[in-house]
Amino acid sequence: MTNPTDIPTNWQGGTEGMAEAQEQDEIKNALSVLEQNYAEIKAAFESGEIDQETYDQLSQAVATMREQMEHGEMPELPFDPNEPVPAILGMVAAHMVSVYTPMGASLWTVDEPERLIDIMGRNAIPRTLTPTSGLREVALLTLGDGTLLVAERVSQEIVDDPSKAPWADSPNVTDPIQGDKGPDGEDIYVRTHTFHLSEPAETDANPWLDVEAFLRRLATDNPERGEYAIVEKASDLDQLPEGQEHPNHYALFGVFPAPEGEGDQAIIETFPHPEEAQFWDNVDKPVAGPTIVAAAANTELADQGSIATVAAASWGTNPWDLVVSYAPVPPRPGTPEAEQWEQAMQAAEAARLAAEQGEQGEQQA
Repeated sequence: MTNPTDIPTNWQGGTEGMAEAQEQDEIKNALSVLEQNYAEIKAAFESGEIDQETYDQLSQAVATMREQMEHGEMPELPFDPNEPVPAILGMVAAHMVSVYTPMGASLWTVDEPERLIDIMGRNAIPRTLTPTSGLREVALLTLGDGTLLVAERVSQEIVDDPSKAPWADSPNVTDPIQGDKGPDGEDIYVRTHTFHLSEPAETDANPWLDVEAFLRRLATDNPERGEYAIVEKASDLDQLPEGQEHPNHYALFGVFPAPEGEGDQAIIETFPHPEEAQFWDNVDKPVAGPTIVAAAANTELADQGSIATVAAASWGTNPWDLVVSYAPVPPRPGTPEAEQWEQAMQAAEAARLAAEQGEQGEQQA
């Protein structure tokens, strides 16, 4: 869909110096474009492409701009389409990628999907903390020229010899440069990937196969990084019903310390319980809450990704309505690390509550 702020950049800053007749023509044309965009917003909401909150925000923006135009004023852009905005990366499947910005969700055809999906999920690109589910990967989206910029952290070996890096021969990948210092003061080097975006197109490929391949890789590699993954339905992103401690739709998988003994165990947890779905048909449905399954000792870790894909497909959505979050695996209970972890979690929760109370106090004042 077209964003309601897809207004030519030369509108920003008004129309000083133009003849009044020309100014009125510009406003008339702008109003026509605005009405067309509003029709697209409404259609996107009715089809489920955007949620109620996004629809309300966009409708309010349209109403404000319409009022200005009807009074003979040229509205300022809420954002400059030539300026990059942070975008949460969704799923890459069948040569398309979904992204989520403050303006809402959008779907794009990406020119090199293999390169994008290859650098995702490796804890090598920036992540942002979410209110409910850990860390999500972020990039920079520039609507004006249809580009997506992704920063990738690289090793010292790649810094010494950039030719050793995957995709080093791509003209859309820069050589490594020094970035910010790490938490321990170490030097961090990054290279930037540029991806060119265009309108989404129909595909004959099965996009769920790409989802499964990606989640199988995560299931295999995440334990080496001490992480687990959460797949969520993006259209109910960060919305927790009152009294519910988990998202409306999610599949969590990873390797966790076993509740007894010194070993580890592969765990898959999902909600709601997948109905009439391969594998899940043989799993007892709980009376309430998430379904939790512990894998047998001889199960391949990668199979977690396939089982999570089946769960996500049971939600009645498409692959581009999925987003993956990452979180560190808690330390083994009863260890000093576990005690430090608990203290850190309590401190973080106290800080969050204090921030919320501060915001409420400012609003009341």
